[in-house]
Amino acid sequence: MSQTSGNTDPNLIAKADDQGRIAYVSDDFQIWTVKPDGSNRLKITQGDSKYTWPGWSPAADMLSYSSFSGGAADEKRDSLHVARAEGTSQVQLFENSVEDKPVFRISSPHYALWSPDGEHLAFVVRDDEMKTLYLADSSGLMNPQELTEGKSVSIDWSHDSETLLVRRESDLLRAEINESSALVSVGLVSPKHRMSSWSPTSKMIGMIEPGVGGDALTVSSATGYLKRQLTAVSGNAAFMWSPQGDRIAVGESLDNEDYLLKRLKLVDVASGKSRILKETSIIAFFWAPDGSKIAYVAVGDSGENLQWRILDLDNGTDTQIARFEPSHDQLIWYAFFDQFGESHQVWSPDSTRIIFAGSLDQESTQDGSRIYIADLNDVGSLRVVGIGHLATWSS
Repeated sequence: MSQTSGNTDPNLIAKADDQGRIAYVSDDFQIWTVKPDGSNRLKITQGDSKYTWPGWSPAADMLSYSSFSGGAADEKRDSLHVARAEGTSQVQLFENSVEDKPVFRISSPHYALWSPDGEHLAFVVRDDEMKTLYLADSSGLMNPQELTEGKSVSIDWSHDSETLLVRRESDLLRAEINESSALVSVGLVSPKHRMSSWSPTSKMIGMIEPGVGGDALTVSSATGYLKRQLTAVSGNAAFMWSPQGDRIAVGESLDNEDYLLKRLKLVDVASGKSRILKETSIIAFFWAPDGSKIAYVAVGDSGENLQWRILDLDNGTDTQIARFEPSHDQLIWYAFFDQFGESHQVWSPDSTRIIFAGSLDQESTQDGSRIYIADLNDVGSLRVVGIGHLATWSS
């Protein structure tokens, strides 16, 4: 199957409707966007550089993406860029130093996260074994500001774009963006989880907090002074807020030596009551935008492939929609899903479809990675919208 170019509307308005728009990395590492039906295919990047990890701004009017060198023989430096969603006004926000290494692998030089108002980008760069966090104005008119560095750094924006939450190893910190951007301590978090995050609707923080009796999923005020434990967690844990901020889905490995999640629970934030949703081997999970479903990636029965499954929280049904092998970059997304879940979207805005990159169970991986859309209203029907390594829906 070869990639089709499609017809590009020069007057394309990139702002998403309820169907959204898809940005993807093609097999030759260029950034394209396309409508879910395959129309209005538009190439964003130009030239002979390699580009990857596109991320939509919240208004879907801009994209961020990285360029990468591809190896020591290439003298080009890795860079972070932004551009208008129609492919115009490309601006380089940051150029890596010679010593900088990829954050994850050679084609993942940065991790970037837009502020909800689209005015700023927070991004992480790795130098040897340290990760450095920067803050940049999305216009590119100001030099990026270095905020902190550490061996492990994860970030999340508050819903009002005023505060950046930073987990640096076991320290939880916050920076008020319109003030000095100096980091202030919120507290300590368990070293057995990667990510702390804001409620999507308030200045409440979710974290996994260590305690005498073990780790616990905890909610906290922005200052860290007021805290309330919701539920104990076992082993390594990861969680994600529902889009409405009233529930938290938390995955537990049940074993400190195991990073594969074995139990998925749903916790009510107001009451702290929890119930078990699934007890199976789970790599990643993602809330639907309307909060009615959770899509999760489970290990297949043979252990040789993965399954996309949809858990309906209203009626309890659990439906398999694909058996597949993810692309390398897609697997990185799943491995750090609680961080990438803040910056990249699996779900369509209307909560009816998901997108993923890889090859289906019955296909040969030698054919390369495809970009698939799975429609929940037509289970079993998968449509290819491009040939490539990675794709993300606009929100």
